[in-house]
Amino acid sequence: YDAQWYLKIADSGYPPHPKIISMKDKKILDGLTYVFFPAYPIVISFINLPLKNVELSAFIVTNILLVINFFSLYFVLSKFYKTSIVLKTIFLIFLFPLSIFLRSYFTEELFLLGLVWFAYFLIKGRWLTTALILGCLACTRPTGLFLLPIFFFILTKRLVKKDIAFIKYLILLLIAILPFALWMFYCYIQTGNAFYFYYARSAWFSNLFPLFHNLKLLYFFPNLPVHG
Repeated sequence: YDAQWYLKIADSGYPPHPKIISMKDKKILDGLTYVFFPAYPIVISFINLPLKNVELSAFIVTNILLVINFFSLYFVLSKFYKTSIVLKTIFLIFLFPLSIFLRSYFTEELFLLGLVWFAYFLIKGRWLTTALILGCLACTRPTGLFLLPIFFFILTKRLVKKDIAFIKYLILLLIAILPFALWMFYCYIQTGNAFYFYYARSAWFSNLFPLFHNLKLLYFFPNLPVHG
């Protein structure tokens, strides 16, 4: 499924000037590739530079991230909870059936790593580090964009309380937004549409509100085919 797209991007990048957005012919990836954000394929591509084997590179990245995530969760959670609770939490996360996504070639593991440290540095008030991580999260998967207003809200409160200077406030917001802005600029250069990553989603979602579409599917669940 999605892992194949990330492997393709890591191996050969995004196709320039795409013209076809269709799920009917799987041999023509073209515009569909832009639905998948660049941070995770970039990490794989760096490992792949010396190895020249994208599947092996993705396997190595996945296992390295597993180890780093384990110790990151332990370090961060142990600052707030007892060791016994921390260990139970971590093992529940990694042994839960849906943790298969953390052992596959998907963005969830990279996103989890960023999310853990984003929350930690946000609580600690390490604004520059938080902004840098947030910028990476916004380019890892679309859900990272929902963290931007949270950061903006907390940072604005600090500005009102005069805990940070206005110039620093603007610089931090710029740092947090810049990676995603560069991704949009890249989409524009490649396709002529800065929002092409969203436009291409039409091949998967026929409406603007996937949430309501999913709720409708729950209602029609008895009539869905087995694979649905």
